Amino acid sequence: MFGLGQITSYLIKQTIGSFMVVTSILTCAIWLTQTLRFVDLVLSKGLPLTSFIGMTLLLVPDLVAILSPFGILFGALFTFYRLQGDSEITVMKAVGASNWYLARGPISIALVLSIAVMAINFYVLPASFQRFKDREHILKNADSPIKVRPRIFQHFGGFSVYIGGVKSDGIMHDVFVFNKKPKDGSFAYTAEKGQWILNNGELRLMLFGGTQQRFGKAGKQPEMLQFEEYYLDLPKKKTPPREGSRKPFELSPKEIFSQKKSDGSYPPNLWSELNRRIINPIMALVFVTLSLGIFLQAPFNRRGHLKPALTGIVLCFGIQILVLVGVNRLETHPFIFTGIYGVSLLALLWGGYLLLIKNKRGGKSLCPGN
Repeated sequence: MFGLGQITSYLIKQTIGSFMVVTSILTCAIWLTQTLRFVDLVLSKGLPLTSFIGMTLLLVPDLVAILSPFGILFGALFTFYRLQGDSEITVMKAVGASNWYLARGPISIALVLSIAVMAINFYVLPASFQRFKDREHILKNADSPIKVRPRIFQHFGGFSVYIGGVKSDGIMHDVFVFNKKPKDGSFAYTAEKGQWILNNGELRLMLFGGTQQRFGKAGKQPEMLQFEEYYLDLPKKKTPPREGSRKPFELSPKEIFSQKKSDGSYPPNLWSELNRRIINPIMALVFVTLSLGIFLQAPFNRRGHLKPALTGIVLCFGIQILVLVGVNRLETHPFIFTGIYGVSLLALLWGGYLLLIKNKRGGKSLCPGN
């Protein structure tokens, strides 16, 4: 069915497809749950849907960086589990492919992915987080859309507004606005429709299909202007600056390295952040090598290979938990980093060892859970 030269490219294509599907599903699911945190804030401020989506999309790089190691783990295992069920792995081994030969394609993908995620962690995420926090700060301090009651004159910020009614989608009709300016005279606006919009934290009244009348000195005819669309800017509310310094995850590599102390150490919070950006991408390579080593080393079983697949997943999750706990403890125990990288390296070497040795027939497997 396969020549040795075709096996690697075939497995790479299959693994990439599974990885993309799994990572996309996980990212979309987590992104939707994260956006729920901002629904109340958005509704109270009247943020347009496009601005809301643009703001929450800034969270996607972080989700991709966190979920990619798990995406490649599930993608690689799903690919090999399916191929094993279709006896394709058996055929590949029959033409001379070793465990390492079968796994080197997915491992290459994991290596490239680790480099890409590390680049995201160091160069994309800081800018993304900073823009997100700035927009969130502007939104929290922005004016809320004004609820104008129909058939009643209401006054705010030097404007007097009267509307005939308002529809369920927030569109007002039969709008009249009067604004008196000491230097420029008085302005009266009549429009068929009107709508409040929020633009970069500033509240505007958008009028559709109407006229503008300017009243100057007494006895002079008012100046009239017809318009299809017209924006009225309300008095600007000054947004206070963000309190405190930026968080470690908002800092670029240059900003982190510039705070290195004379003794070669870093502030505890930056030391923790720096190692988090490094160790998380490495997990992609560790997960794929270890899980495929366990899966391919397991003896053939006609009833399926679910047990070694689950064993690999459980071990990978256990390693991830240990690494997360270690990274969170780095602020108070800086030397834990040796244990973090030690556990990761040990898992990587164990997975590589399982891939390089030959499967034992009839004996006890070297993999846990078999």
